[in-house]
Amino acid sequence: MFAVMETRIDPSKLEETFRLLGFHGYTFSPTRGFVGGIAVAWKTDKVTVQVDINDFQFLFLHVNFQDGFFWCFTPSYGSPIESTRNHL
Repeated sequence: MFAVMETRIDPSKLEETFRLLGFHGYTFSPTRGFVGGIAVAWKTDKVTVQVDINDFQFLFLHVNFQDGFFWCFTPSYGSPIESTRNHL
């Protein structure tokens, strides 16, 4: 798995880069202009990922391995704007 925080670009523009790096599964949080942005990529032959919550400041993911083991992964972005950060 690979996570990028505060991408400073529309995370969907990272899709081709992820594919070139061998990551074929990916998800993105919404951005607000150049603020925020969380991108997570994974190798689909190694894990399956279920996106449970996709929020501007965090993603809540269930990561399932082929052997039945799983874990939860929550990358988060603390906004520099206090009122937005308080929502987190």
